[in-house]
Amino acid sequence: MVTIPRIILLACAAFTFAAGDPPVAPTPAPKPETVLHCKAQTNLPREKFKFFDQEWDCELCLNDTSRRTGLGAREEFPAGTAMIFVHPTSSLLSFWMKDCLVDMDMVFVDETGKISATHEAKKQPLRLKSQSLAVYESGLVRYGSNRRAKYVIELPAGSIAKAKPALGQKVDIDWAALDKRAKSGSCEDHARITRESREDHARIARESRARRQHDSSAFAEADARMTWLLAVAAHHHLVAILQEFSLGAIAERDRLGAAPSALE
Repeated sequence: MVTIPRIILLACAAFTFAAGDPPVAPTPAPKPETVLHCKAQTNLPREKFKFFDQEWDCELCLNDTSRRTGLGAREEFPAGTAMIFVHPTSSLLSFWMKDCLVDMDMVFVDETGKISATHEAKKQPLRLKSQSLAVYESGLVRYGSNRRAKYVIELPAGSIAKAKPALGQKVDIDWAALDKRAKSGSCEDHARITRESREDHARIARESRARRQHDSSAFAEADARMTWLLAVAAHHHLVAILQEFSLGAIAERDRLGAAPSALE
């Protein structure tokens, strides 16, 4: 048998690899196809406003179409910009992140210009083509106004953490001027929006009650289990004491039985 030096084998292997076809990169798994229900809005009215100690370049959503689309399909939310939604009437507002590709902050403002709620909203997975619209929308988080509100300001993510706006704080914008520019929708649109808002708030309340009931049940179960564990531990401790006492008594009896009698 002829022994071939190891270095020659390595060289041959390297040459064979180099001379052959290059390795083929594995084909990445195809991503599930998703659906966007809107196109990014362009050419919205713009105006500069100063609030939260800085000036913002604001896009204005003054009609039903722009209010319904919002920041949907936008791939970025530049710093220093904002989007203001002006509704024709006050109501319980509820927003979601349908078709949104970026995180954002939301500030709900009532008709007097005071903040009623703030939210730091996170983007959610887009709807899959294989998914029904009803199922997709049912899984979206809703962000509510807490009470009747008329305006919503959307800001780049992190703005709330930086500005720290407080509930009840006044946002100094000429809201009356914006009201004059806002366009109302049809009666059917208002009825739909009001119905959906009420349904969303009712669903949020049901989920909150369910969480409280679940937490209460979990606590009661944990408390019962802890009581049982303590009882078991006490039982074993008592058994150990009795066993130790019995062994001691037996040992003492044996010792006394083995000791010589004093009369002997």
